Amino acid sequence: MKDNNIFTEMFNMLLTQGSRLPIIYDWLSNNVWSEENYRFKNIRTYFEDGEKLVLKLEELILFSAGGVYDELASEANQQSNLLDELLIPKTALVIFDGASLREYPVLKKLAESTGFRVVESGYKISS
Repeated sequence: MKDNNIFTEMFNMLLTQGSRLPIIYDWLSNNVWSEENYRFKNIRTYFEDGEKLVLKLEELILFSAGGVYDELASEANQQSNLLDELLIPKTALVIFDGASLREYPVLKKLAESTGFRVVESGYKISS
């Protein structure tokens, strides 16, 4: 039953009008790669369970909503570049090139355990 609920949740995400990237990001960061999952699962289970869910979403997009890939690619081309971000006064950027949402809870915990405070987190896409 749980798998059917997850499938329905994923399918409904893809049927949403407008940009789906924020919805996919929200689902990944709050349900799959959440701090709660990281805190309450052992590290191996955290990664294995998360990768299985991401694979299901990728397969669903591939087999039923291929246009989502085009949508994500076109949004990447519309995003501002790093130089634009650096021109904003009082901007602090930390770039984890190659890191993904799945590592965020790990990185946040490390930052907090060494005395740093995470003020804001977000994502940027690129092509």
